[in-house]
Amino acid sequence: MEEIDIIIAKSILGTLSKEEIIVLDEWRKKKGTNEEMVKDILEYSKDKKTRSTYTRPLFKDYILLKQEVQNSLSEEREKTNLNKKVRISKFRFWYLSAAASVLMLLGSLFYFEMFKTSESKILREEEWVTKHTLSGQKLSLTLSDGSKIKLNSNAAITYPKSFKDSQVRHVHLEGEAFFEVAKMEKPFIVYSGNVETKVLGTSFNIKKESDNNVDIAVLTGKVNVQNEGSEVILLPGQLATVRGNSIAKTPFDEEEVIGWKDGILKLSGNDFNTIKNELEIWYGVKIEISGDIIEKGFNQTYDNAPLDRVLEGLSFIGNFDYEIKGKNIFLKVREKQMPMEN
Repeated sequence: MEEIDIIIAKSILGTLSKEEIIVLDEWRKKKGTNEEMVKDILEYSKDKKTRSTYTRPLFKDYILLKQEVQNSLSEEREKTNLNKKVRISKFRFWYLSAAASVLMLLGSLFYFEMFKTSESKILREEEWVTKHTLSGQKLSLTLSDGSKIKLNSNAAITYPKSFKDSQVRHVHLEGEAFFEVAKMEKPFIVYSGNVETKVLGTSFNIKKESDNNVDIAVLTGKVNVQNEGSEVILLPGQLATVRGNSIAKTPFDEEEVIGWKDGILKLSGNDFNTIKNELEIWYGVKIEISGDIIEKGFNQTYDNAPLDRVLEGLSFIGNFDYEIKGKNIFLKVREKQMPMEN
C-alpha cells in the first residue's frame, strides 16, 4: 500500500503527525485531482459514524458501492462497442483505484482504536489483513493457526496475519461466515458488532446484519456468546438470536442456516420480494419485476443450481416468465387465462 493511502486514512481518524500533515498538504497541491479525491473521501466519511469518537466507512458501504460500480460498468460495456472507452463518474473511478485500499486500511485502524485493554499496544503492532466478497461471491481462507473460514456474499473479515504474539485469537466480521476453528489453548473470539463469540475449537456460523442483530449457529463443539451483559452457552444444533440486548436460544434447521457454505440454497416463505433479494445476493444479479407475483408457498431447495434452473422452478409457482440478459433479470407476470365458453 502506498504511503499516501495510509496518510489519507489517518487523516480521517485524526491521528496525523506534524510531518504527515506536511506530506499530505504537499501531495494535495501537486494536482487538482489529488485535492478533489481527498475532499470526496472526507465528505463520504462524514456520514459513517460509530459509537466511538472515530470515523470509518463501513465495510458494507464499501462492498455495496463496489458492486454498484461493477454493475454500472457491465451495463455500459453491453451498450458500447468494445473499442470504445467506458466512461465512469469521477467519484467511482478514484474510489476503485485509490480509495479501495484506503477503506480497507480504515477498517483495521478503527479496530486498533476499539481496544482500550492491556493488550492495546500489542494489537496496534499487529499486521492486519482484510478479505471481502461481493454479491454472487464466496471466499474460503485459512488463518495462520489453521482455522478455516468461508465468507458468504457481501461479507468482510479482518484478522491478524499471525496470532503468535497475542494472548487470544481475534477476528472482526461484517456479514456472514462459517468458521472451523483449530483447537488451541488460546481462545478464538469473533467480534461482530456488539456481539462477542468465544470458542477454543469448534465449527459455527455467524450472520451479522447490524451491531445488535446477529445470529450464531453451532455445528460442533461449544460456543460462548456475549452481548452487553447478556450471555449464553451454545451446544451443537443450537442457534443464538441476538436482538438488541437480549439473546434467545433455539434449535435450527442446519440446511436452511448453514447450507449456503455447501452451495445449498433453500428458499421458503410467501414473500417473493424476500426471495428476490436472496437471489440477487446469491447470484450477483439485479432482478426487475413487471406485475404482481402472487404470494404462495415458495418452498424449494437447490443444490449448486444455476440461476436459470432456479427461475424455471419458481416461474411455475409464481406464474411468471423470465429473461436473462447478463447480470440483469426481467420477470413478467403472465396474464391469467380466461376460462373457455362451452
